Amino acid sequence: MSTFNARASASRRSPNRVAHFDANPVSSIQTFTRSPESEPDSPPLRTPPTVFVDRAPSSRSSSASSVCSDDYMPAPYHGTPLPIASPQLFQQSPAPSQASLRPSPRSSPMQNAYPPALSPSTVMSPLPLTPGTQLPALIPTPHTGRLSLHPALTLNLDHMLADPRRVDKATLAADATRPGCIKLRIRGPGLLWEVRAMPESNGRTVTVQDVLSSMNSFFDRPVAGEDYNSLRGETREAVKRAFSQRTGRDEVLRSRGIVRRDFLQGRRIVALAPSDREDTVMLVLA
Repeated sequence: MSTFNARASASRRSPNRVAHFDANPVSSIQTFTRSPESEPDSPPLRTPPTVFVDRAPSSRSSSASSVCSDDYMPAPYHGTPLPIASPQLFQQSPAPSQASLRPSPRSSPMQNAYPPALSPSTVMSPLPLTPGTQLPALIPTPHTGRLSLHPALTLNLDHMLADPRRVDKATLAADATRPGCIKLRIRGPGLLWEVRAMPESNGRTVTVQDVLSSMNSFFDRPVAGEDYNSLRGETREAVKRAFSQRTGRDEVLRSRGIVRRDFLQGRRIVALAPSDREDTVMLVLA
């Protein structure tokens, strides 16, 4: 009691003195003091602070745990001794490697919607399919080497060009080449241009109908004066004779002038023949 009064009287004699205590050894614990000006009759107190532990709450512990003063002693435990934990329970799993942390190409949102083009020589093995799997329509890739033509395009092609309506629908809808191609080039002797047949009928591969319609549209186009003047003398005269034989005395045909068909110099288109160039066939004239 005398010690307490001595400390209180010392506090009254020096009003600017603030009580200090040793730093608490527990990390992140603050020490609170009270100035004698606020409560002159009370000695400085050390209030047990509250520390918030940053971890997930559980059923046995709350998110906020109280840290007591240094003289706190826990109550003795008189229950059944706890079993000794096996060291295997505290084994930590190995840290994931950097390769496992990288996002999968299929799960990446920035994955190029589109896949990279493959070389025609690339051989791919088919993947196993689950029952009920539906495959999308295959897009033919550019073909290298000689093409196999439909039989209708290898014989009497001039009759089919004259009247395509006489050809049955199954033949018109068939692929013009095997394997199917997405573009077919047709070249011939004496021509300054090439026919380009595109998959207009089905949107996938060039059909017999696409070849016939492309050739008729190509040969009926008028010829520019510069193309006609670029020919040599003998070739120019042969084109002029072909124009006269085709038009005769028909003033309507003659008014349209020279067309690309006249560059064949009066010869007939008998058939198409494969060539060594990819996606290209040649005209067979007679």
